[in-house]
Amino acid sequence: MRHVLVTGAAGGIGLAVAEAFAARGDAVSGVDARAPELEVAMARLGGRALVADLADPGRAEVVDRASALAGPVDVLVNAAGLYPATPLADMTAAEVASPVNPVTDEYASAVAVNPLGRPGQPDEIAAAVVWLAGDDARFVTGAVLRVDGGATAGTTALPVHHPTTTVLQEGSL
Repeated sequence: MRHVLVTGAAGGIGLAVAEAFAARGDAVSGVDARAPELEVAMARLGGRALVADLADPGRAEVVDRASALAGPVDVLVNAAGLYPATPLADMTAAEVASPVNPVTDEYASAVAVNPLGRPGQPDEIAAAVVWLAGDDARFVTGAVLRVDGGATAGTTALPVHHPTTTVLQEGSL
């Protein structure tokens, strides 16, 4: 049994990832700022709830807290995230601190150009995460697995979605 630490575990992709690892018998520690939702989710999964706002740079001790509760962390899944997708190095402090809002023009634009014509579901992302953390992916390293329904097919760079642009990148055609 591995100890898996999942950020953003109170809902969405983070919760789906926590559920998938718990279903495999892994010990799960979930981190989120939304205490009530996190506590309910972790109680249901038999996991440990670590309430922390990861937008606060001083919250890095959460890994130490998780290790003290369930032993060393074997797998870390950072599922607390933002939309639209922006390279971390290009993000402002305000973008890091802002919550994800799926009811935005950027989100609608991204879904509109997705070849599958729909957004991905949290369990679809979770399946890829569990695979990457497992023995079947032991030779996968330094690769980018884009679980995006084909939105970046034919591109060489990760897109930044804006309402006035598509996912096509310069040089991709």
